[in-house]
Amino acid sequence: MGATQTQSTGLISSFYDADSGAILEDVTAASLDFYQKGAQVDFVLGGKVSFIRITLPNGRIIINSIQKPA
Repeated sequence: MGATQTQSTGLISSFYDADSGAILEDVTAASLDFYQKGAQVDFVLGGKVSFIRITLPNGRIIINSIQKPA
């Protein structure tokens, strides 16, 4: 079984440093860690974002392509 990609939305729930933090996903209410260079400059705490959720065969989740919704 391969990795699956899902387009999703959520809110920035916290920042750990300038480049990483957590997103509270809308559908599952799961808190997902992310890393994106300059995240604290590009996004605001509580701001709505869209992203790609990649689930690997071992269950690990990777968050990719975080953007402000249009």
